[in-house]
Amino acid sequence: MPVATVSVLGWLTRRHRRVGLFATVLVVAQAIGWSAVWAPQTLRRWLRVPAATAAALGAVEARIPASAAVFASQGVVGRFAGRYDVQPIDGTLSLSPGQDWFIFTPWAGIETQTTEGAMVFAGELAGPCTPRW
Repeated sequence: MPVATVSVLGWLTRRHRRVGLFATVLVVAQAIGWSAVWAPQTLRRWLRVPAATAAALGAVEARIPASAAVFASQGVVGRFAGRYDVQPIDGTLSLSPGQDWFIFTPWAGIETQTTEGAMVFAGELAGPCTPRW
């Protein structure tokens, strides 16, 4: 429970013992209820990065220089959270001078963008560029 909720429940219990205890029981029951609903769905809904995708992300992560900015799909951006400059791809960019890496995984993890929106954005980002390899 957030600290504010615990503080309010403590204050309420000190002022009005029965009301505070009743409110505490309601909050705990709600937390148990949400856990019962969402816990069984965790693997299916929240942990949706297949092993092959995770391995490919690990290989890409090893190639990215420490000074490079990383823009990654929202579903896998947490993997790169230890970097100095990492941002989720959400349809907007704030680029800074230097080397930027873009990692699109519209089918892995929980995404805020639709798959179609992510692919259109990737196409717009690529534009008429020619790879330099």
